Amino acid sequence: GKNVNASINGDTVIITGTGETYDESWWFDDNVNQNNIKHITVEDGVTSLGSSIFYGFSQVKDVKLPTSLKSIGYGAFEKCDSLKELTIPEGVTNIGNGIINSCTSIKKISLPSTLNTIPRLIDMESTGDMQLDEIVLNDGIKKLGNYAFWNFRNLKNIIIPESVTNIGESAFHGCTALSNLTLPDSITEIAGEAFSNCVSLGKVTLPKNLTLLG
Repeated sequence: GKNVNASINGDTVIITGTGETYDESWWFDDNVNQNNIKHITVEDGVTSLGSSIFYGFSQVKDVKLPTSLKSIGYGAFEKCDSLKELTIPEGVTNIGNGIINSCTSIKKISLPSTLNTIPRLIDMESTGDMQLDEIVLNDGIKKLGNYAFWNFRNLKNIIIPESVTNIGESAFHGCTALSNLTLPDSITEIAGEAFSNCVSLGKVTLPKNLTLLG
């Protein structure tokens, strides 16, 4: 929005101000060669990142996000091909689908306790080359949404916190390397095909408080 500005310092984009940004990068990319940017810093005061704001920043290696942040829009980091790790800070309550679409180098993502529902992290068409093998779920997350971890083929294990009560449809579909999974007794609902095509997954003990199994 009008109260947020972007500046360039060498190979770093710095987002400052208060409130929400516009969608996409049209409002600042006239001054930016995306291929020269290696670092993104969003400073305290910014509360919302618009959809596709950093789309195609293919050389970005790290992203620093503030604790003032509450919302991140659809596809915010799509095609940030060099990004290897992304930490969503505590305080974020809403994330759009596909925030790491086609981030082919990303290995780890950490999601905060303040996020009620984990959305679909990648769209169907962006799967195939994803290297992601570590997902950190902080205690406080309530729901793993529909298709949340769709086709993360390198994900071998994940710790689901005891705050989670619901696993959505096809949440782990196609996680073909997933071999170790413990479902906490806090889970009451598991939707249909939540673990379809998890070909490496052995015996899973169902939660004691489960009331719905799709």
